[in-house]
Amino acid sequence: MNKQIRLIDNEIRKGINLDVNIPKMFNYIADYFYCYSSVNLTMNYYSFYEFYLDESKGWSKEAKTILDSVNMVIKNNILKDGPIDRELAIREIDGIRNIVLKHMNQLSAYVDIFNLYEYVLNRIEYRFRDASEFDIDDEDFARDILRYIFDTEENNIINAKILDVIGQLPVRMTKQKFFEHLRTSFKNYRGAKQSSLKTYVYMLRTTAMIYQVEDMEADYKKLWDVKEKLTGLDYKGMNEAEYEATRKTLDEVVEFLKLETRIYYDLMEIINHVYALILCSTYIGVEDNSIKIPKGPINTILTEINTLFELKNSKEVPVDVEALLGELEGIQEDIFYELTIANEALEEMAYNHRELVKSLMVEPTLNTLLRAKKLQSDSIFIDLDDELNDNTLDDNMIFAEADKLEEDLTKLFSESDRMIVRGIMANILGTMPVFFDTHTEVMDYVRYSLLKCRDPYEKAASVEVIRQIMSTY
Repeated sequence: MNKQIRLIDNEIRKGINLDVNIPKMFNYIADYFYCYSSVNLTMNYYSFYEFYLDESKGWSKEAKTILDSVNMVIKNNILKDGPIDRELAIREIDGIRNIVLKHMNQLSAYVDIFNLYEYVLNRIEYRFRDASEFDIDDEDFARDILRYIFDTEENNIINAKILDVIGQLPVRMTKQKFFEHLRTSFKNYRGAKQSSLKTYVYMLRTTAMIYQVEDMEADYKKLWDVKEKLTGLDYKGMNEAEYEATRKTLDEVVEFLKLETRIYYDLMEIINHVYALILCSTYIGVEDNSIKIPKGPINTILTEINTLFELKNSKEVPVDVEALLGELEGIQEDIFYELTIANEALEEMAYNHRELVKSLMVEPTLNTLLRAKKLQSDSIFIDLDDELNDNTLDDNMIFAEADKLEEDLTKLFSESDRMIVRGIMANILGTMPVFFDTHTEVMDYVRYSLLKCRDPYEKAASVEVIRQIMSTY
C-alpha cells in the first residue's frame, strides 16, 4: 500500500491543504487507472485474439470492420513511441464505442424478441410428442412447486424462485388483471430516482418486444426478416413440418446472436481500457505510485497481437510471447486496494469539492478521471454521458410511464397471435416484482394457472421447464 496516497486521502476528507492535495491526488489516480487498464487490456487483447482464431469464420463483416478500427487505434496511440494526438484519439475511440454500444442494444433487443418466439415454440412442440407425457396431476404438481419455492427462509431467494416459476406457468389471467398488477408495480418507485425507473421500464419494454433501437432493420436485415416472418405465423394451426422449419430457423438465429453478442461484449472490454489509457495518458508519471508494471512485456504482447490481427493469417501467438503473460500475474490484486481508495477519493472530490476544483482550474482533469472510472467499472456498456443529477420521482412522472407502457402493450396485444400475447404477459410477470403477500396467494395462483390451462401441450411444456428450473437448485 502506498502510504502517501492514504495520507493525502485522509487530509482531503478533513479539508486540509486542499489546493495542493487535490491536484496531487488526481495524478496518483491517473497513474493507478493507467496501470490497471494497461494490465487488463493486455490480458483481454490476448484472450480476444484466441477467440478470434477459434471463431472468426462465423463473424459478421461489421464486427470484423469494427475490430480493424480498434486495432488501428491501439497501433497509432497505445503502441506509438512519442506524443499522440490525444483529442483525435479520444474522438476515434469514443465513436467506435458508440457504434458497439448501438449494436449491442440492437442485439439485446433481438435476443428478447427471439426468446419470446422460443417460448411459444416450446409450447407447440408437445403437439408432436407422445401423449403419455401429458399425464399431469395439477394438485400434486402445484404442491411440488410450493415446496420448492418455500424450502428456504431467505426472502430474496423465495422471490427469485416465484418469478422463475411465474415466467413459465401458463398465463390464464385477464388483461385487465394483468394491467392492474403492472400498474401496481410502478408504485414501488415512489421516492426513487429517475434512473431506477428508466431501467425498470427498459426491462419491461425489451421483454415485451416494444423497445426499438435505431437502425435495427438496416443493420441486421436478416434478423429483421426472420422477426417479421415469425410475427406473421399462425401458431395455433401450425403443423409439424412448419414447426420443424420454424425451429430450425430460430436455432440458427440464436446461434448467430450468441456469437455476435460475445464478440461485442469482449470487444467492448478492450475498447473501454484503450479509452481509459488514452484519457489518462496526459496525467501519468508525475507522482511515484509504488505500483510497478512490466512495461516491456506488456508492450511486446500488445505489439505482437496487434501485428497478428493486421496480418489476418490465423497464426498462433508465439510461445515466448505467450509466456510473458506470467509477468502480469498478481498485479491486478496488488493494485486493487489503491484503486479502491482512488475511486472513493474521486467521488469525494466530485461531490464535496467541485467548486474548489473549479477554482484550481483542474475541473477538466476531474471530469476526465470520472470518465475513466466509468470505463473501468463492471458496467462495461455504461452510458458515459449520463448526468450526475438524478431527480427524485413523483407520481406524475411514474404514472406517465405506466400509462404509456399500457397504451403500447394494448396496441401490441390487439395485433398479435394469442400465444404471443400470453408469452409477453408471462415474460413481464416474470420480470415484475413479486405481487403475492402470502403462501396461500402463491398456491392459489399456481393452482389456477394449471387448472385453467385447457391446452395439454402448453401445460406439458410449462411443467417440463419448471421441473428443469426446480432441479437446478
